[in-house]
Amino acid sequence: MAFDQADTLLCLADVGQNRWEEVDVERADAKGLNYGWNRMEGLHCFGLPLCSQQGLTQPVLEYGHGDRCSIVGGYVYRGSAIPGAVGHYFYSDYCGGWLRSFHCEHGAALDRREWRVRVPGSVLSFGEDASGKLYVLSANGTVYRLKPAP
Repeated sequence: MAFDQADTLLCLADVGQNRWEEVDVERADAKGLNYGWNRMEGLHCFGLPLCSQQGLTQPVLEYGHGDRCSIVGGYVYRGSAIPGAVGHYFYSDYCGGWLRSFHCEHGAALDRREWRVRVPGSVLSFGEDASGKLYVLSANGTVYRLKPAP
């Protein structure tokens, strides 16, 4: 999980149980939210064909496994090198090697993007420095910094 100080949001990448990965985004001061564990996986009932979703907080984004397996959460970009990415939450998948982002506004994932970059090896984690630059840690032992395309 990561706090976005500028928008006072908490971004949570939630690894699914079986078929779905999700991202939850809430105000940092929100209390008592129920994301549905252990009866929900993303927007779907887990283990039952039907389940009550009453009182649950729904994710702003979900994706199915397909060739993916486990979401890796990142940070909201607040750097200056990539102006078009400011305010976007970046995430990846351990099995995917891709980088995706979205801007969260009023509880919805808007301006979804898949960045034209492949991270060699599995993505393990993200990092952020004091100036808002983002870094990606790969299982190949390398830390990559996000920067604008040449």
